[in-house]
Amino acid sequence: MNTTKQALLAAILASNTDEGVVDEDMQKACERNEFYVDAVPLFGGGYSIGAIDDTVPALLATREEAQLEIDYVKGEHKEQISEGIRDEDDEYEAELFRATISGDNEISLLPANKWDGDAPVSVSYTHLRAHETSLH
Repeated sequence: MNTTKQALLAAILASNTDEGVVDEDMQKACERNEFYVDAVPLFGGGYSIGAIDDTVPALLATREEAQLEIDYVKGEHKEQISEGIRDEDDEYEAELFRATISGDNEISLLPANKWDGDAPVSVSYTHLRAHETSLH
């Protein structure tokens, strides 16, 4: 495993450690190098996945966690729309992706509708650090 990949996995694990206790699901996800993420499509193409800070993408350990995150934010948006805080057409449109760290500055994303054997799409981690990905 290259040092960039090791460093990123270590940073992901460290960001999921609370008072010295490692999140077991995240430990397993790091060992498998299989994560999940809710990605929001951008107008010009690509996706925004967010980040914990400028160096660690916001990856989740389980598919269930990612789906719960999507459902939670969708509910928040709907509530804000009903309260007039957001416009009616400002619904949360995140998609569920499986993510793996595939090499130097690269994370591969695979949309949920393609989890049955299709090859993942590689995305430059420099794009992720800018909170944007593009499927190219």
